Amino acid sequence: MEAVAALSIACNVMQVISFAHETISLCKRLHQGGLLDEDLANNARHLSSLSASLRDSINAARTPRPLTKEQNGLQAVAERCLEASTKLRLELDKFTMPGSPSGLTTLKTVLSAHFHKKSIKALRKIMNECQCTLQSDLLFQLWYIFLLPIL
Repeated sequence: MEAVAALSIACNVMQVISFAHETISLCKRLHQGGLLDEDLANNARHLSSLSASLRDSINAARTPRPLTKEQNGLQAVAERCLEASTKLRLELDKFTMPGSPSGLTTLKTVLSAHFHKKSIKALRKIMNECQCTLQSDLLFQLWYIFLLPIL
């Protein structure tokens, strides 16, 4: 057998082993806990709650006087953050398995999750970008309101 063919076969075998390991790990995690990625689901839930609270606070501040340009920008970022985290939670909820599912049901869910991996990854990236933007914007607002007048 040629060296290139042997290397190709070895790489294919390693890929199959890697996929099988990932599938078995996800099956075990889903079967035991019922969640695909518990930390990500908790982060998305928490970020949704915070973004909704921030949006409501900004809307309440709108009543006495119109919002500043910075406040409008902060509200827009909070809305994007809320939308991204909600979409991610909905996507992750598709793969939540309450109770004690059968092995076949778990395997079907894991295979379905594997095919949706790219969309989950993209939603995670969008949520993280919105979160970073929101944090930067909040820090700027704090600096602008509290520290700038002192200087």
